[in-house]
Amino acid sequence: MSLLRRTRQKLHSRIAKVLEERWPEVVETQPEILAHHFTQAGSMERAVDYWQRAGERAFRRSAAAEATGHLAKSIEFLRTLPEDRAQAERELHLQTILGQACIARHGYAASETAAAFARARDLVEAVGDVSQQFPVLYGFWAVQYVRMAVREQQNLAGHILALAEQHPDPERLCVAHRICGATNEMMGELSAAREHLEQAIALYDPQRHGFTAFTFGQDLGVAVLSHLVWVLWLLGYPDQASRRQAEALALARSVGHKNTQGFALMYSAMAGAYGHDLGVAADHSASLLELAREQKFDLWRAGATVVQGWAMARQGRGAVGIAAIERGLAEWTDSGAEWMRPFFLSLLADACALSGDVRRALEELDEAIAAVERTGQCWPDAELHRLRGQFLTALPDGGRQGDASAALQRAIQIAQRQSAKSWELRAATTLARLWREQGKQADARDLLAPVYAWFTEGFATPDLKEAKAMLDTLR
Repeated sequence: MSLLRRTRQKLHSRIAKVLEERWPEVVETQPEILAHHFTQAGSMERAVDYWQRAGERAFRRSAAAEATGHLAKSIEFLRTLPEDRAQAERELHLQTILGQACIARHGYAASETAAAFARARDLVEAVGDVSQQFPVLYGFWAVQYVRMAVREQQNLAGHILALAEQHPDPERLCVAHRICGATNEMMGELSAAREHLEQAIALYDPQRHGFTAFTFGQDLGVAVLSHLVWVLWLLGYPDQASRRQAEALALARSVGHKNTQGFALMYSAMAGAYGHDLGVAADHSASLLELAREQKFDLWRAGATVVQGWAMARQGRGAVGIAAIERGLAEWTDSGAEWMRPFFLSLLADACALSGDVRRALEELDEAIAAVERTGQCWPDAELHRLRGQFLTALPDGGRQGDASAALQRAIQIAQRQSAKSWELRAATTLARLWREQGKQADARDLLAPVYAWFTEGFATPDLKEAKAMLDTLR
């Protein structure tokens, strides 16, 4: 080591010690400054400590970009120290927090997120206890979920539930049922999803579990409620879904955790899109976009851009909307996310059809249907086939009405198999319209009337109002 380097190291060491002794507010509020000086001084143990403090402080402030950088440095320098059990336990803690920070910064499916949780899983199997396993297993499951690795997420969901039942605790059981519910939801197993999610929300206590946003990347209660919104809407309970949506957003605001707010806004914006509530889709995607840009939440920025683009297209700004959807979808795909991609493609297809490009709309739907078949995220499948039927009737020269009718009947069958009454109603309304135009009014009425009669709520929503208006023309 050169004399100049030794002199510099001594200087950095002296600065760090003076800061520790005389400037406690710097130690408390800017630990990264001491981390830098101890790093330059070659005092790796102290550097690891202060980079960890800086990363944890940034994470608590929802400053995900800062947190990932500081935590990565802590791990890097930790690996220069002698290997022992204490070092492994410390790295497990750091990798778990890094994974959660990466979720917010880069998204669930990003390579950075996957690497952190894969390493954490190796470590927790070697040195962790049961309480440490749940945040790690949740993070590893979340990576598989957003990548739509169906077999892996199913296996993990079952393993986590079994582990929670072996070591019962309200938080662990809440996590396990939340994971199982979300897995069932994506696969179109809606009744099972509802059962798990309602068990999860019954276990959630905002007073006891308010810290879970910092353990699992977002507040458990907000996550459960957000999933329950989708499931209730799909099952045909739009008013109950709307109430749960309001609860999720209010809870997210009260928690005061930025990624939790992003999670709630993303799910709410998408609920506006699939529920055809243009105001909610536009307002919540705009709010999310502002938050995502401010906090550098890459995945939420991409998703918000897609939904905002669809809202623009629905408001008559077709070219601008399509460009936004394409941009957001590209960013979403680049993050490694397969989750929601088929539904986002359906929004692009809808925007293209509204702009008069029906052939491209059908091409986008073909890609969406292929993605459902490839990944197994079946929840939007009925709506994809309904849109295909609707667009086939809009082709030039009278459309392909036979193929359209077949697509719509398939949509109804899929919806019935999933108990997705909202998709069934929408598909039945579209098919009833086609049959009415073909002069088959009695068949149209016999198809639509019993589906509409099943509903006990939601009569002010766009779908039920449209179905009622259609039935009125069939009397």
